Amino acid sequence: MNALESIQKIKNLSPNSIDELLNIFPWQLFNMDYTLSSDDEADTIISQNVTIGAGAEVDKLIVAETVKIEAGAEIHGTIICRKVVFSENSECNYLIAEELIAGKDSEIRFGVIQNSLVLEEGVEIDEIEACHSIKVDMSNQATIKKIIKLEQENWDKIIPERIQVILSTILN
Repeated sequence: MNALESIQKIKNLSPNSIDELLNIFPWQLFNMDYTLSSDDEADTIISQNVTIGAGAEVDKLIVAETVKIEAGAEIHGTIICRKVVFSENSECNYLIAEELIAGKDSEIRFGVIQNSLVLEEGVEIDEIEACHSIKVDMSNQATIKKIIKLEQENWDKIIPERIQVILSTILN
């Protein structure tokens, strides 16, 4: 079975959580570790462990277990992962993760965070949807413009829908 067939099979299974999606994802069909060099560009990255070099840009999508975004890197599309760590001055348009650690002066336009959120000084998040039980460690110099805390039943409806959209993006 090739990568696209495997992803179609996962889409048909309709994973209900980030954890479920990443547990059944066919990582063996992709690189285990991927590093986008500093100041380089990529469209889509699918790899178990991803590092985006300083000043690099990703235009569409990152699917991974763990993602490290180095200083000044920009993600113009979406990240879905268990854990993402942003170094200082890095940016992301859309993020779905279990755990987010954002370094100084990072910017995230929209995030969906399940378990924990750590924000250093100067971090800006325009909007975030968070599971009601999220753990937050936030510098008093960080800003979240809008936070929507979702009860578990609403969270359980939203996440599968978002996962389906991402899987459709990969397949198209």
